[in-house]
Amino acid sequence: MQETIKLKQFLKEDKWAMEHYKKLQEKYPEEWVIIKGNKVIRHGTNIEQRSDEYGLFVTSGADIL
Repeated sequence: MQETIKLKQFLKEDKWAMEHYKKLQEKYPEEWVIIKGNKVIRHGTNIEQRSDEYGLFVTSGADIL
């Protein structure tokens, strides 16, 4: 049950991130962003700063991951 809730939340966060990716690229180039509740709650360049929450690396568009 808990896994289902986490998956639904992940999919919701991922959908929001993809819909707002261009804005995220402009504001947080080459940074990790942590998204919760359809907003960025933390960002930075160090992957070690990430948490268990949904994280996304925002590229400049030149990188292929």
